[in-house]
Amino acid sequence: MPGIRAVSVAGAVLALSAALAGCARPAPDEDSRAAGWHVEQADASGGATLAVRLDRSRITTAEWVLLEVEVAAAEGRVVQFPAAAALQKGSLRVERTQTLQPELLDSGLVRWVRRFELQPFLAGDYAVPGLTIAVADAAGGETRLRSEPIPVTVVSVLDPAETTPRPRAVAAPVAVAPRPGHVALLGGIALAAAVGAAALIVVLRRRAARMRNRGALVPPDQAALSALRDLAAGDLPERDLLAFHHAVAAVVRTFLELRFGVRAPERTTDELMLIVAEVQWLDDVQRRSLHAFLARCDQVKFAGARPAAAVSRGLIDTAVELVTALRPEAAQERPEEAAVAV
Repeated sequence: MPGIRAVSVAGAVLALSAALAGCARPAPDEDSRAAGWHVEQADASGGATLAVRLDRSRITTAEWVLLEVEVAAAEGRVVQFPAAAALQKGSLRVERTQTLQPELLDSGLVRWVRRFELQPFLAGDYAVPGLTIAVADAAGGETRLRSEPIPVTVVSVLDPAETTPRPRAVAAPVAVAPRPGHVALLGGIALAAAVGAAALIVVLRRRAARMRNRGALVPPDQAALSALRDLAAGDLPERDLLAFHHAVAAVVRTFLELRFGVRAPERTTDELMLIVAEVQWLDDVQRRSLHAFLARCDQVKFAGARPAAAVSRGLIDTAVELVTALRPEAAQERPEEAAVAV
């Protein structure tokens, strides 16, 4: 069957791409990189602690530095990590970031960790800038934890004795006759890539068409509000607190995906908040409300928090307010017209 054959070839092409990607540079969360930290700073205030670590302070222009920011705070508090732009001030560009899942410690505190991979552009003396981490509590209070700048020295990979590097002479190419088997293999790979790309384009176009049609039938805000009404009418918070927090968070994340075209369900809360801050979909109040909402869900989903069912039900009201404020018509409505009863 032609359809089955095309999908199989596409799968083979994707598998080949994944195998090649496996040869790429390791991710910044490798324990081997973080086994011994070269520099570590700490701060504590208001019952929260901050640790800022650097795996090395001297690198070449071909290497990178791994920075880890760790905060431990009581359950129910919201940690605001620095955005990538805050680290660019030190002339070390942020290549990649990774946020670990929150972890409930034996002390009863929740441990939050974000890692940054920093790379230099040229040799010289740089610094990881001092960071300010805000930790907010449910009552609206805020604790600020701070770190000092950390110097980083970057040296060139070139020989310092060679003041004017010159390209080395390249030997003349040697003609090698291709083997018939190699020609057939390369031709097969090229054909498979072409067929696989065509099949992938067809699949993506069909998926986009289905999403457009589905969006035309049920707007994202109406679908989200309907799902929230169902959650409010049911007894899921009383029966299964963990399932409820997964469900209410999924409603808001799916709404954000359909409303703004971002893969919100697939990202961690901190990754999503970085995107939200960069594209400025939300104002400051909405952004803080979304962060607090997702953080409360994460504490139950990943950190073992177990609030009362009545307290958890309050998340439905917060979700309704977020969806209502972010629907396309909200900018033209008066505040009293934007209220939706659940």
